Amino acid sequence: MKKVIAFVSIMSMAGTILAPMAAFAEENTAATSVASDAKTRCLEKIEKKTGELEKRRVEETSKRETRKAELDQKFYERTSDRDAKLSKAREEWDKKLAERKAKKDAKMPEELKAAWETYQAALKAALATRQTAHDAAVTTFRGAVKTANDTRKAAIDAAITTRRAAVDVAIAELKLACDKSSADQLVAFRKFSDAVTAAVRAANDTIVAAQRAHYDAIRAATKTRNTALEKARTDFRTTHEAALKVWNDARNAYWKAKWEAKKQSVTTPTPVTP
Repeated sequence: MKKVIAFVSIMSMAGTILAPMAAFAEENTAATSVASDAKTRCLEKIEKKTGELEKRRVEETSKRETRKAELDQKFYERTSDRDAKLSKAREEWDKKLAERKAKKDAKMPEELKAAWETYQAALKAALATRQTAHDAAVTTFRGAVKTANDTRKAAIDAAITTRRAAVDVAIAELKLACDKSSADQLVAFRKFSDAVTAAVRAANDTIVAAQRAHYDAIRAATKTRNTALEKARTDFRTTHEAALKVWNDARNAYWKAKWEAKKQSVTTPTPVTP
């Protein structure tokens, strides 16, 4: 009987000891489950934000590439159209110049042909020089525009790459917070938001600076082109005026001599033969 009572006492004491341990185990399991659920929700929230950022990133890249393609196409069409119009205008000018010269050649006195051909050669050389200077100025301008466009694109691409890297680092740090308490997670999400905002602001500042630099480069290239074109026109005008003066002097001298000879023949009486 005493053994039975002792056994019951021992079992009662074991139950008293093991009951709290079982309760603790259940509480620990429940806590682990809650923590696991919290981590899952945290990661899901991060994945959602990451998906939204990636969607915006893809849309932004698509818009940027589409815009660049449109600008490149417009630039190509504009330059091709201008080249075609310029080529046509030069052909028409050369044709009219040749027709005018042919008409003048048919009526040109023998004494003036050398001076006339000298003037025509000077005019042709001046036109060729102006055309060469014009084409060089336009080619230089287009090269500067392409360089400015490429520089702007490189700066924007670098800014976006830097921004993406900063966001990726912020996301990685945010995921580590999912193992921490809710308060720590809240702090981590705020830190993540601040990091993304700072990265976006830095990228935007870089992009704005690139746009301004691009505008300044285009404006400088335009000024350089216009200066070169104006110099080409001025040089042509100076050379042509000098050649034209020589031609006009020769023509005036010829007709003056013709007039003097005619006047002399009129005023001088013909001797009468007895």
